[in-house]
Amino acid sequence: MDLDLDIPDQRNSWGTLITYTTQKEKEEVVEYLEEEIDNLQRRNIGDIEEFDPVIGVVNCVDISDKSGIVLSEPKAGKQVMGWVKTYKIVLLCKTWQWKLLQTRDGRWTSHLNSIHHKSDHPPIEESAQHLLKEENISKNQSRLVMHEYLQQRDLFTEFLDESGINPNRLQSIIDQKGLWNLSDSEKALLLRPNEELLRYIAAQELKERQGGRFARQDFVNLFGEIPRQIQSNSQIFEDILEEVTTKEGDIEQFSTIQVLAGILRLDTFEDQLEQAIRDTLAREPSDVLNRIEEVDRNQFLERSSYIAEFLESDSTRSIFSALLTAVNLDGISGGDPFLDILERYQMEVTSRHKTFVTRLLVEKIISGEYSSSKNHSVIADFLAEEGPKIVLLLDGLPLATHETAGFLSERKTDERWEIRQAIAPIPSVTEIFRSSLSSELDFDDLGGFTDGEDGLAGLDLDAFLGEEKEDELFEMLQNGDSVIIYNADIDQGARYPTDIHRKIDAHLRENIPEFIRKYGDHADILITSDHGMVETFESEAIPRPAEANQRGMSHCRGTFVDDVDGVRGELSDNKVSYIEVGLPNTDENCVMLNPNNPNAKFGTQSSDLWIHGGVSIEESVVPVAIWRGI
Repeated sequence: MDLDLDIPDQRNSWGTLITYTTQKEKEEVVEYLEEEIDNLQRRNIGDIEEFDPVIGVVNCVDISDKSGIVLSEPKAGKQVMGWVKTYKIVLLCKTWQWKLLQTRDGRWTSHLNSIHHKSDHPPIEESAQHLLKEENISKNQSRLVMHEYLQQRDLFTEFLDESGINPNRLQSIIDQKGLWNLSDSEKALLLRPNEELLRYIAAQELKERQGGRFARQDFVNLFGEIPRQIQSNSQIFEDILEEVTTKEGDIEQFSTIQVLAGILRLDTFEDQLEQAIRDTLAREPSDVLNRIEEVDRNQFLERSSYIAEFLESDSTRSIFSALLTAVNLDGISGGDPFLDILERYQMEVTSRHKTFVTRLLVEKIISGEYSSSKNHSVIADFLAEEGPKIVLLLDGLPLATHETAGFLSERKTDERWEIRQAIAPIPSVTEIFRSSLSSELDFDDLGGFTDGEDGLAGLDLDAFLGEEKEDELFEMLQNGDSVIIYNADIDQGARYPTDIHRKIDAHLRENIPEFIRKYGDHADILITSDHGMVETFESEAIPRPAEANQRGMSHCRGTFVDDVDGVRGELSDNKVSYIEVGLPNTDENCVMLNPNNPNAKFGTQSSDLWIHGGVSIEESVVPVAIWRGI
């Protein structure tokens, strides 16, 4: 703090006003003044007329707790400035109160040589507007607004009115959170860093929810019975955090005790939460997955979505969302769409943290846990059903884009649609998919649109929306035949960032709905893909090891080696996964190197590209949407 306190010897016309936001800031100001001014005396404003105007003595007066000056005396500014003119005075006042005082009496600035503002907090009116919009009281600035309102309701209401903010909305939040009847000591907890008050608030919410997303008993089991009054009980938090951060606990302890404790100790918890999740996900993939299997996934996701509302750090949100995605990997084989998690994964998880998710996905794929969820098996089972069937196979249609997620989300509640997801074979390239599909399906049993051994003829979807292929398809359906329509437009026609979104949007918003309107009463229709795609960034490129050989795999995100040991020194396990695969179009087995960061690519690239051929959620998890028309 650097205040200009040029204290004159003369008696008259000297005054400084310093504003602050919190009690802590006020104490820092007073401490500074006491160091800088030899004869500083702290005074109560009620005693101001009894001051001794001794030369060299400076009186420090805090007027912030005297709302009567503002509310009951119209000439308050003139009166207080008269005191300043008579005595050397430093006035202390809360910043928001100073703004209010100035609007009520213009004399407040007379006889003040200087005005200083001591606070790093954003304006209180800005914080109040944010609180009313979010209704989230966990953030420090929101608690500050609550504190000011509860401490000085009449004066703060005046300020809110002057600022164009409806105080009734603030009162409704207070009523909802059970804050109105707090004692003075409880109100003081609003500004304390170790939040016993948050424990109380959480308890109140649990009580009011009557077994909603959190069961009240969960809270009681962890923290004891809900207290009638707040008491200092910080040790309970220390004990719980010590239990989960220093001992080898299972993932269920991690997901319930630590996170629930974290809600109630937010100011110091996020760093611990972030590190704890990172340490957990960095373990051996098989170990992490074993622990995740012990979690009640639905309960965990419900709790976590509530907890996520309290997180402020982008870094913590990222690793937390990575954990949610990892826990929800089991939902793929269960046929339970996890579009909400995918949206969080796409919007919040950084490339660095997506590495953890890829490592776990690789483990589940190569261990065979998704054997019943392979996209080629889903297609074969669908075509084996009674009645004519249409498979719209959109080459390169990824699940993990907002266009695809939006299309599927809009149809989740429509009973004529079945929405789930499937896993593409690895590496995620069309040749491998075709080979896998042909091993399960006799293409001669289809009505047409096949091409040689591959069984898939590339066709433009527009041909079926005009007259070119319309009669041919209707004739097949009337004969009870089933068909696969393979459209490579997305994969072949979209490589650069804007292209992929434009292509996907055109198909899902225009072509697919038109196709359903035209043929949906004549056949069941399955919409899926042979593999997804992922946007790789130039800055994330990984140099290809000298021993690696792509073996003709163009546009492939993975690369292949015969000598694993020769590569491990160049590429650590945290950068790539080593997967034994068969090369496309050959019977030769080798090891595939898969970048764990889905936004990375082997070799050099001159721009950001959409490609595939690796193992990541973006490439391996594909959408499955089935329209039941008959």
